[in-house]
Amino acid sequence: DRFLPSSVGRTLEELRREAVSHTRSVEWCLVDVQSGGAVALADRLTARWGPGVCYLEGVPWDGDQPPGLSAEAKDRIMGSSRIRLWWSDGDELDVDRMYESLRNGCVPFQAMTVGAGEILRRRLPPGLRDYVLPCGPDRTPSLPNADECDRLRRRAVGLVGVAAAEREILVDHG
Repeated sequence: DRFLPSSVGRTLEELRREAVSHTRSVEWCLVDVQSGGAVALADRLTARWGPGVCYLEGVPWDGDQPPGLSAEAKDRIMGSSRIRLWWSDGDELDVDRMYESLRNGCVPFQAMTVGAGEILRRRLPPGLRDYVLPCGPDRTPSLPNADECDRLRRRAVGLVGVAAAEREILVDHG
């Protein structure tokens, strides 16, 4: 049984069982740091997808004082949600947030501007493209249904397992 990187902390088999068996009380959550893109995304998702849970962490000014909820509290938000989203102004898929989302049983989606999202989707392998959502004022994707979420979650768990195996090979034979 392959293990995911320690940041995930569950076996692939455990994640696969949860991907099939979980029913969630919340359709979606946006757990992210505060930014203009994240605030606009929260507004668009609420208008298009209906109610969800939104937590946008403040800027950490003091390293000794966390700017908001604890990691455990954020895990509880994700643990009750079917889908977890975050906003990105970058040009890469945020694998750490994918792991964090999957560890909590969520389908991970990285939302980006339409232009940046389309460019990233073209650069990614076909299996990862569905986890990037190009969004804009006139373009917000439809909410995936429960069957689609289950399919996407199972596939993401498989992709994470492959990535973990590749990392182990690189570390062992680097």
